[in-house]
Amino acid sequence: MLLAACLIGVLPAEATCVRPSGFPYSVDLIYSEPLSSMDTTCWTYSGNASFINSGSCYPAAKFTGGGDGTVDQDTVANGPGDYYSAMFYIDIYDTHHSWQDEIDIYVLDASNNQLLASMGSYSGASSPVSCSQQSVNFGYQPSWHGKTLRVEIYAYEGYSDARFIVSGVHLWASTG
Repeated sequence: MLLAACLIGVLPAEATCVRPSGFPYSVDLIYSEPLSSMDTTCWTYSGNASFINSGSCYPAAKFTGGGDGTVDQDTVANGPGDYYSAMFYIDIYDTHHSWQDEIDIYVLDASNNQLLASMGSYSGASSPVSCSQQSVNFGYQPSWHGKTLRVEIYAYEGYSDARFIVSGVHLWASTG
C-alpha cells in the first residue's frame, strides 16, 4: 500500500505545453510537452494526420491514407524581438512522385487566418526525402509582434499510399 502511494506520488500530472527555455535575445515560440514535440497535447490534429512516436523522423506529425489533414498550433509572438525564423524536418515518400500529393507549412494570423508567410511547400514529385532539415528566415516582421500566430501544416494526398512526416518544428523570435 505504501509502495502504491509512493508510485502515485511520482507519476506526472496532466501533460502541459511549455515553451523551451530561451536566451535573452531569442525564444522559440512553439509549445511542446516536455517529453515530446509534435504531440497531441500541444498540437491540434485533424483529417489524415496522426502523431507518431517511432520511425526514422520522430516524434512527428504523419500524413497518410489519402485525402487531407491539418496539424496546427497557436502561439503569441511575444518574444524579445521582431526578427523571425523557423526550422523543421520533413520526410516524403511517394512512389507516384506526384504533384497531386502536397504538403504546405504556413505562418498565419490566428485571428483571421491571413497568410503571413510560407515555411515551405513540397510535393510528392520530390520524393524520396529522408528527414531533411529545412530552415527559413522571415527577417524583420514588426507587425507580427503581439499577434497570435498559427503554425499550420496542411497536407493533401491524391494517392492513399503517399506519406509526409513533419517533425521538430520551431519558430523563433529574436532581436536580430
